[in-house]
Amino acid sequence: MAGLNALDQNRLVWAKPLFPYQQLGVDRLVGSKSLLLADEMGLGKTIQAIAAIRLLNATAANQSCLIVMPAGLLRQWRRQLRDWAPELKLSTVVGTATERATAWAARAHV
Repeated sequence: MAGLNALDQNRLVWAKPLFPYQQLGVDRLVGSKSLLLADEMGLGKTIQAIAAIRLLNATAANQSCLIVMPAGLLRQWRRQLRDWAPELKLSTVVGTATERATAWAARAHV
């Protein structure tokens, strides 16, 4: 992975091994300033994005990340983040204006 030596990568425990095409996607995400990740549905783009966020956080290359999604995917993303990046602190910005303001103020990685 760009910018990550084998020791950095091996310190992280993953929920399951990534498929080779997912590893390639993570490598490209980590090694690029801007990139659009797109392929067929069901091939693991969520996992690739989470793995890249986790790796960038582990090397202090990234302190926080904003993920914007339809409300219907919120539970899925939170579940996948808990499974694939359990050390990252999450804050979900939903609800009333007061609830959203509180969530925005919370210290979180994602």
